[in-house]
Amino acid sequence: MPFAIAVFACLLYGVWIILDLPPEQRVIEIAREYFSRFGLAIIIVSSFIEGLLIAGLYFPGSIVFFLGLIVASDDVGQVAKVAVFAIIGIWTAYVANFYIGRFGWYRILIAFGLQEPLDNAKGKLERHGLSAIAMTFWHPNIGAVVSTAAGVLQFRARAFLPASFLAVAFWLSCWSILVFWLGPNAISILGFRVLIILLLIWMTYRFLMARYRPGVRD
Repeated sequence: MPFAIAVFACLLYGVWIILDLPPEQRVIEIAREYFSRFGLAIIIVSSFIEGLLIAGLYFPGSIVFFLGLIVASDDVGQVAKVAVFAIIGIWTAYVANFYIGRFGWYRILIAFGLQEPLDNAKGKLERHGLSAIAMTFWHPNIGAVVSTAAGVLQFRARAFLPASFLAVAFWLSCWSILVFWLGPNAISILGFRVLIILLLIWMTYRFLMARYRPGVRD
C-alpha cells in the first residue's frame, strides 16, 4: 500500500507540472475565498467526512484542514478555531465508526476491501488495548479503521470515547502547531516532494521490519 501511494503521489505531482496547475500561492487564495464564503462550517463538515470509514478514503478532508490552517496562519485565535472544529468533526466521525463496528454494520463495507485493514487494526487493539489509539490516530484514514475495529471488539464506550477524543485532540493539535509554525510555506514544504520522501522512508522501515521480524503483523 505505501508503494502504491508513493507512485500515485509521483503521478499527481507530474500531472500538476504537465497541466500547469495553479501555484501554491494561488491555491491559498482560492482557499481563502471559499473560507470567507462558507466560514468554519466547511472545516467541521469536511473533517467529519474525512473521519468516516470508506468515505474518508475518497474525500480530501485533510487538505481542507491544512488549507484552513494556512489561511488562518497569521491569526492564533483563528488557527485554534480551525483545530477545534476539525477535532469535533473527526471525533464525531470516529464515534460513528465505533458504533458501526459495535452493531455489526461494518459487514456491509467488507465488500470494499476492508477485511484485511480491519483485521490488522483488531490485532493492534488486542495487543495494545486502547493505547493503540494514541499510536494510530495520527491520520484520519487509519483512525477510521481503528475506531471501527474498537467497536467490533466491543470495547466499552465509556473507555473508548474519552481515549479517542484525547488522541484526536493531541494529533490535530500537533499538526496545527506545525502548520502555524511553518506559515504559508507549509503548502510548499508539506507538498508532494516531502510526501514522496516520507513514503520512501516508511517503505524502507516496513521492509526492514518484515525482514527482521517476520512474525510480527504490522
